[in-house]
Amino acid sequence: MTESPKQILQRYSKSLTFHAGLSEKEISEFESQLPGKLPSDIRELLTFSAGFEVQPESISTFPYIRHVQPLAFRGTNSIAFPIFGYLVDLLHDGAGNFWVLEVDPNGSWRSVFFASHDPPVIVIQARNLSDFLLQILEPALSTPPRALRHIHDRVADEIWRSDPWITSLDEARGSLDDKLRVFAESVSAGFHIVDLRRTEIGSGFSWGKAGPDADLRRCGTELLFAIQDRRPGFWERLFSKR
Repeated sequence: MTESPKQILQRYSKSLTFHAGLSEKEISEFESQLPGKLPSDIRELLTFSAGFEVQPESISTFPYIRHVQPLAFRGTNSIAFPIFGYLVDLLHDGAGNFWVLEVDPNGSWRSVFFASHDPPVIVIQARNLSDFLLQILEPALSTPPRALRHIHDRVADEIWRSDPWITSLDEARGSLDDKLRVFAESVSAGFHIVDLRRTEIGSGFSWGKAGPDADLRRCGTELLFAIQDRRPGFWERLFSKR
């Protein structure tokens, strides 16, 4: 049976610096910002603790990540992304990159993503909040091992360079998967498709390679995306070789 976020934190209560839990008023105020009612396990978590401190070595091996970073279960409302629903920005690396959790229109707390601006990519970090907490608190046991550092330090750059999760529009239109095929048929030539519905850790796509004003589309609330496929300019090609 999967542990709830609160149960996971309770197992580490002697080694974590917890933030105080929220009052009923604070929880209600937070809930009023969300697209739906708070799930019972998240309400229970927020009553227990609003977050905790994360050591820099848990996040990255990069020397510029030097400071303890706060993980905030209600986020800091400092990031938004047009093709995602409500995002709870749980944790940042101190260099402008975030780990965010998407809340769907019904209020369910879904996958956690690594939202990087340098390079500009989105990567699935964990299927849910419990898995994300275990990646932080039990890094050697995660898959892949030390999953936060692995995605932060390696996978983001690999996706930027080669975009291995892209499917051509023609291939998607010929798929036996009805939802994928219909979505691919709904967009015009000049797009490619990215299907992340399996929520495979480390899967993702580059959102900035075609430029800051590239057209990004999504199939409802599915992790199925269409991304404008524009030829990058000289500086974008140069940046992609970094």
